[in-house]
Amino acid sequence: MSERILAAEDALKLANERKMPGAIILYVRLVERLGRASGVLAMILTFVLGGILVESSFARVVFGVSHIWSVEMAQFVMAAYYLLGGALSEQDDCHVRMDLFYSRLSPRGRVIMDCFTAPILIFYLGSLFAGGISSSHWAVANDQVNYSPWAPPMAPIKIVMTVGIGMMLLQVIARFFKDLGAGYGEISWMSYNAIALLMFFSMMALLATGQRMYGVIGFVGIGSSLALWGSSTSSLPFDAAITTLNWYPLLTLPMFVFMGYMFAETGIADDLYRMFHVWSGPVRGGLAIGTIGMMVVIAAINGLSVAGLAIGATVALPEMLRRGYDKVMVTGVIQAGSTLGIMIPPSVVLVLYGMIARVPVGKLWFAGILPGLLLGFLFMLYVLVRCWIQPAIGPALPLEERLQITWRERFRLLRAGIIPLAIFVSMTGLFLAGITSLVESSAIGMLGTTLAAMIRRRLTWKTMWQATRKTLGASAVFMWIIQAALLFSAVFDGLGAGHALEDFFIKKWHLSPWAIVAMMQASFLFMGTFLDDTAMLVIVAPLYVPLIAKLGFDPVWYGILYAITCQISYMTPPFGYNLFLMRAMAPPEISLADIYRSIVPFVLVMIVGLVIVMIFPQIATFLPELYFRR
Repeated sequence: MSERILAAEDALKLANERKMPGAIILYVRLVERLGRASGVLAMILTFVLGGILVESSFARVVFGVSHIWSVEMAQFVMAAYYLLGGALSEQDDCHVRMDLFYSRLSPRGRVIMDCFTAPILIFYLGSLFAGGISSSHWAVANDQVNYSPWAPPMAPIKIVMTVGIGMMLLQVIARFFKDLGAGYGEISWMSYNAIALLMFFSMMALLATGQRMYGVIGFVGIGSSLALWGSSTSSLPFDAAITTLNWYPLLTLPMFVFMGYMFAETGIADDLYRMFHVWSGPVRGGLAIGTIGMMVVIAAINGLSVAGLAIGATVALPEMLRRGYDKVMVTGVIQAGSTLGIMIPPSVVLVLYGMIARVPVGKLWFAGILPGLLLGFLFMLYVLVRCWIQPAIGPALPLEERLQITWRERFRLLRAGIIPLAIFVSMTGLFLAGITSLVESSAIGMLGTTLAAMIRRRLTWKTMWQATRKTLGASAVFMWIIQAALLFSAVFDGLGAGHALEDFFIKKWHLSPWAIVAMMQASFLFMGTFLDDTAMLVIVAPLYVPLIAKLGFDPVWYGILYAITCQISYMTPPFGYNLFLMRAMAPPEISLADIYRSIVPFVLVMIVGLVIVMIFPQIATFLPELYFRR
């Protein structure tokens, strides 16, 4: 959603706020103030979490002392982090929407649509809050402790989580009131398979309303469970939230996201682009090729696509447009290049896949290196060939400008690439050498990025605030979607969807293993046009991964296929995630039609890359087999 749209909505809501009763105005203002306070507390917890992990790693590696409390404390802090930060992320409107139709409505039309669909959020969050109260009361009454050597009491963290959920619920109700002011005024006959299909298509239809993705997924999940099994499942939403406490690798999420945003906010990414600009500029299409190279480096320290897209759109796009590059081509370059964050380690998507598929993350990270570099090379090759055929769409740097750049300056700029390279090597090297755990390595990467900003004298309170706040927004959104998707997946699993899928593909259709894999990838491409990759993975992967194992395929290889498919689906119309992010960040002269046209050749290139990795699985399996064979 563009800045202009958000400004128009805010102006409309402020203009109509006075039409609300005084008590409601007081409620809205109080809730928003509390939400900001809880958000600031959550932002502080980013550094508490990093400090716990760094201290644990330092104590174990240097002094040989392992603290039994560090892992669980970090998990508890993570849960408090994303739940207490949910209200502020809701205020900042960070949550994901499928807004192809929603964005076409007028500002008043959007708030009216939100009024009609807000009960979806309120119902889901209300169920989650009720489950939290019940679970917290039981933990207090029974002195519940966690089943671990440390055995901490569970009541404090459950109460904190419930408070965070309650803050989120209050914030959604406050926004509902603001929208009201701005807008004026038995399934027993159905088979379980039919219910599963109904759940899926209900979710698709509700997503089209533009409501927050976590609310739609959670609403369909809890609504279906109550309709199927009654009030006995009322605690299911909060149980799904508690499940995230056991997903230890998720602690890496805010660490990796912070690294990307810190690079962007402190200007280190600008230096990196300048380096590629100088060294690749003399070639036709060189700035676009250099942008892809920058995206590869950013991917190696971030793990998500959104930071790469933000850096590319704000740093590289204006520079290429100013130098006469074709707006359609460079828009596609930035969108395609940013998706490499899904593939190249430290990929958060591969971390999540490893948790679900029970595959070592180290193997997945090694497996993602060559396919990620292959896709980056194919992007560069496409740009190089096209600009050679059509020189006007990607002119080389003028001779006069090239002569102004001395070789001393060129080599000085190479230092810009040393910082991210050193952070990547130290972070992944310590993990792969077995010195630190995955989570400890992510904290070391976060610390290294902060120290790099200090050494370059770029670290200020403003940059720290911006990087931390953006990290909170991205991380909280990610975790709320996972939480809702876990609920949806639990209901899906209860309906026996996994066995139904196996019966459908193997026993009824008698498809070959390769045909089944192809259909799975096609379904991912379809779902990825309207679902976030996180939600898609949590909902569908538990159904697909066991089937992949039964078909005799390597789950590590399939994880790479999934990651490439995510990259493609992020750019596939009509609802590809990157399309709308690009629309929000692009200058006015780049239309939505330009953005749609820009991705066509890159999607084709990515499909070629997907086919290559399918035909030659050794591209994905060679490095993990080589390293872990030792």
